[in-house]
Amino acid sequence: MERYQVDDDCLEGLYAERNMWVPTYVKHLFWAGMKTTQRVESINSFFDQFVHKHTHLYEFVEAYCEAMEARANEEIMADTSTTRNLRQIVTCFPVEELFQKIYTYAKFHEVQRECSRVLYVRCLSKKMLEESVEEYELKDRTKVPGKYILHRWQKDVERKHTKVKVMYHDPLKTEVVCRYDKLMVLFEPLLSKAASYKESMDVVVEISHLLAMRLDEKIAMLDRQK
Repeated sequence: MERYQVDDDCLEGLYAERNMWVPTYVKHLFWAGMKTTQRVESINSFFDQFVHKHTHLYEFVEAYCEAMEARANEEIMADTSTTRNLRQIVTCFPVEELFQKIYTYAKFHEVQRECSRVLYVRCLSKKMLEESVEEYELKDRTKVPGKYILHRWQKDVERKHTKVKVMYHDPLKTEVVCRYDKLMVLFEPLLSKAASYKESMDVVVEISHLLAMRLDEKIAMLDRQK
């Protein structure tokens, strides 16, 4: 507060009583390994590849677009790798098998590294155990609380921004997005009609459930044929 000169009475009072309100607002979040400067440092390191202190203003726009295009391509490649590749299990921990199914390829590699380290650890007293891989192994626990499964690292996260056309990224170059746009044109008039009455909406909801089941079966069959 002194560093950024925000030391007014209200903020000073909140800071002095932080032990009373901070745990209440963030206790449902899993913060292991996170730092307040982590995101800023990582993005600065990324942009250092494209801009520097001698970059002129008229060059910045072009460099920024190039950087964003590179970042979008990295995301596409990472998604493809996660879909096609599956890291092998290296331990007998049920926790590792769980995260293999739900986490992305890169993030599961980090989880796997932690599981591997536990192989060289022996717990002398179960009373001192907290939420850890070793506890799940010794107590035969197979379910992990949802607060420890971060949604942003799961394979099934749908990032809608990858389907939006901007200066540095044109999703229309991909076949998937072309099919997505065709479906949007097809279903938008139906949704407008269905929204007129609750009964018509119920019809669409019922059919959508059946359609989802049929799609899951078809996609599973196509995945097996790959």
